[in-house]
Amino acid sequence: MNMSTNTTAAKVSGGLRAILPLFLVIFIDSFGLGLIYPILNPLLFSAHHGLLGAGFSFPEREWLYGLTLGVFPLATFFSAPLLGDISDCIGRKKVLMLCLFGSFGGYLIAVYAIKIHSITWLIISRVFDGFTSGSQPIAQACIVDVSPKEKKAHNLSLMMLMLALGLVLGPLAGGFLSDPHWVSFFTYMTPLLFAAFVSFINIIWLWWFFKETYHGKRKLRIRLQHGIEIFISAFRLPTVRWLAAIFLILQFAWGGYFQFVSVFLLRRYGFDASQIGIFMGVLGLGFVVALGLVMPLLVRFMSVSAIVLGSLLVATIAVFVTFLPAGVNAPWLAAMPFAIACALAYTGMLTLFSNRVGDDKQGWVMGMSSAIASLAWGVMALLAGALSNYNPALPLWFSGALLVVCTLAMLAWHQAQI
Repeated sequence: MNMSTNTTAAKVSGGLRAILPLFLVIFIDSFGLGLIYPILNPLLFSAHHGLLGAGFSFPEREWLYGLTLGVFPLATFFSAPLLGDISDCIGRKKVLMLCLFGSFGGYLIAVYAIKIHSITWLIISRVFDGFTSGSQPIAQACIVDVSPKEKKAHNLSLMMLMLALGLVLGPLAGGFLSDPHWVSFFTYMTPLLFAAFVSFINIIWLWWFFKETYHGKRKLRIRLQHGIEIFISAFRLPTVRWLAAIFLILQFAWGGYFQFVSVFLLRRYGFDASQIGIFMGVLGLGFVVALGLVMPLLVRFMSVSAIVLGSLLVATIAVFVTFLPAGVNAPWLAAMPFAIACALAYTGMLTLFSNRVGDDKQGWVMGMSSAIASLAWGVMALLAGALSNYNPALPLWFSGALLVVCTLAMLAWHQAQI
């Protein structure tokens, strides 16, 4: 069966039952991204849990926190194009199955790491999970493959909803499922066991109901440098070069805030895992609100570049509101506006990228933006880990400063287009 015949059959017979496993793949990726934040802080900074032992200084803990977070997006940076190449050779379903088994194993390794109090194994588990999260673009391509033309837009909107729900529910699950105040047998391992269980269910579901959409015939070429090539290509194309630089700065800023605001809340206000989970869930909810309500409304009245510019300005203000002398209320007041603004800026930037290239480069745009985001988040995690050694607020101040630069650069670009 050739590709077109196979894809047509999938569209006819797939239905919702066939597409749900793909939605779950995307959900698990974003769920796992948010799950770790509420439990990682007490695991590395709490003197009572003892994962690192009493002999570790705060600077060492901060550095290890940044490393544990940073290896996830860095692994994704290298794995996403590699997995795409492999799927072109052996088919989409096999790669998705491989990735789900990897996620399942990664969560179990993390459970083992907590059980034996090993930071080394915890970092290894994050590498596993980061590598397998590179399956998301493949799942997205499969959704397009199995969607009839009249349902494609609807299914893509559902895909974004699953992504957003993962960002909301991941931190909440990490916070509540690790809190013995809710259920006596809950520990820091419980959220990871739950995520492993969901991954295992999806393995069965995907294997049973999802039909292959593409039987690869290309010869396999392992290109570990492919992610770097995609990243560099963004700055070689004149039509998107300036936008790529703005997007890179935005991802550094967003990554610094999202990955280190929990450390700030822990050390400045003493937040526990449940409180951090709720706060991170609010950020995820802001993403849902931006996609579902705000963006559809704004595009009726404003240009996309104006939306991005306004969103960057709001995000910049929101970061600095976090430090107002209003105690713990200040971060809560800033959280939702910041999340909404960053989500609007992100989706707006993707639209601007897409509008400035031809139809033959739309896939490249998605891969390029993913490469920029993954590399920026990984590098920023390592950098912010060093900055927070001096002050837990420094990563957030640095993110604010980057947003100022990003806003000014976007203003210059916007005015040049008028």
